[in-house]
Amino acid sequence: MMMTALPRVRPEEVGIPSSAILRFMEDMTDKNMNLHSFMLLRHGKVAAEGYYFPFHKDLRHPIFSVSKSLTSAAVGIAIGEGWISLDDKVIHFFPDKQPETVHPYTAQYDHPASLEHADRPQEINQ
Repeated sequence: MMMTALPRVRPEEVGIPSSAILRFMEDMTDKNMNLHSFMLLRHGKVAAEGYYFPFHKDLRHPIFSVSKSLTSAAVGIAIGEGWISLDDKVIHFFPDKQPETVHPYTAQYDHPASLEHADRPQEINQ
């Protein structure tokens, strides 16, 4: 997958005072928030980014459970923008990754948002 670098701009170019970013950074330090890094985007442009020692922009490290929150937020935004729907199958976005055979259990997945409540009786068609 080819990645495109996000354009970098001065904060003021996208309506953010640099002093507000500095206050944010000082506040994070004062509260011992132990940030590894941060990136501030506005209108699809990077207005500020920072890395705290020993971390740097080229260092990858696990972010564990926060990935689920970021992924669900991204999916929600994509649905809201009409780019995808709950009916789309993920494999259709990555056709070159599809195996030759797909197990029947993985061929169809009903998203939890589309399921009936578990406490209600379900009608079973045979």
